[in-house]
Amino acid sequence: MLLNIINRFSTSTTSSFSDIIICGGGMVGTTMACALAKMPCLSDKSITLIEAFPQQNFVPSKSYSNRVSAISPFSKNLLERLGIWKNIKRYQEVHNMKIWGLYPESLLNIDNKENGKVAYIVENSDIIQAVTNEIQTVSNLRVLYKKNVSTVNLQNSPLSLPQIILDDGSEHQCSLLIGADGVNSKVRKAMDINYLTWDYNQMGVVATLEMSERESNNTAWQRFLPEGPIALLPLSNNFSSLVWSTTKTNARNLLNMPNENFVEAVNTSLSKQYNTSDVVKAANETVHTILNTIGLPKTKKTLEQPPNIIDIVNGSRAAFPLGFGHSVQYATSNVILIGDAAHRVHPLAGQGVNLGFQDVDSLVKVLSDAVRNGREIGDIEDLTKYESFCQQNNVPVMTFIELIHRIYTSERGAIQALGDICLQIANAYDPVKTQINKRALFSRSN
Repeated sequence: MLLNIINRFSTSTTSSFSDIIICGGGMVGTTMACALAKMPCLSDKSITLIEAFPQQNFVPSKSYSNRVSAISPFSKNLLERLGIWKNIKRYQEVHNMKIWGLYPESLLNIDNKENGKVAYIVENSDIIQAVTNEIQTVSNLRVLYKKNVSTVNLQNSPLSLPQIILDDGSEHQCSLLIGADGVNSKVRKAMDINYLTWDYNQMGVVATLEMSERESNNTAWQRFLPEGPIALLPLSNNFSSLVWSTTKTNARNLLNMPNENFVEAVNTSLSKQYNTSDVVKAANETVHTILNTIGLPKTKKTLEQPPNIIDIVNGSRAAFPLGFGHSVQYATSNVILIGDAAHRVHPLAGQGVNLGFQDVDSLVKVLSDAVRNGREIGDIEDLTKYESFCQQNNVPVMTFIELIHRIYTSERGAIQALGDICLQIANAYDPVKTQINKRALFSRSN
């Protein structure tokens, strides 16, 4: 406490002090700010959110945005507790997810037997607007829009607090600095910690697609192809969002081809039949024999027909680079990383923003415990607890995603067949499906 008082009075007229500063106002950073500002034990603390973009004013239009997220039941529960979910304008429930590989025998059907919901598909802009509306109800949070961080000063001495210098020259000091500033995080770079990263040499192609209208469109579809997975996420009864991970060359072709050719390419990728090699046939027979021997049902040999795409919404095509990233540390004294600043994953499991929301929930619990026990905000002992808990949850999920990606993008047919075999076994054994659903796809293990 004495240290905070000294720093408040030692700052110059161009400086300001906040107990907590969050750098980055995306979905995760803004939700973090909202969660902290609503904590009763932090009601007397000052919180500042620094956001490079202007304040958003999202109004749903007839056309859906091409950037959406699959919000897990865990993440939805977090947003409900914070009063954010009620501000969401529109979303589509996902009741089940059908995953398959090159061959029809590899079907894995994921559902949630507890509440019938696997995920909720929401436009990213809608989420940010919902959080923005909610943070206006709290009094101890200040948001600095259209402000870029030029410098992050972190002294190695435990007696020095983090300092942020913005592009307007203003200086901001805090007891706890939270880096929520994405994959190119300036906060992480200033921490001078090891960061594992590599490029997948892939692009994620996104678009909004019109389908033949269905009575209900509550299924998410994902197929693993040699170039990368293709997924359809439901938006309404006749619209779905496409996320197609593919090579950079193919991505450029997909972006430039006429609409009708693009639609044909999507339909072909979802329905194309691959010749079954002798190796795959032998492997499938072995799997079926094993399943029968141990009394588990055979997986279905036929896959329900995926939706038929009839058109693409003009201007909805876009692409973004795909890569992996993981910070060996999430915490140093008075500094913490959350969201993409700490971990970046392939979109094949729809897990990115959900891992970020898990970080939010974990850090709130750690800080609440610290304040109740009279410790200073930013105490390295507490931040290390957060780091340990998140790493234990994140690393297995990230490893699973990386393994699936490498199996299906392997140039060796036998390895690709292994992925299909794993899907068959998982579909036949309910406990495995339950763990996949909890750990790797759209929700978090408790």
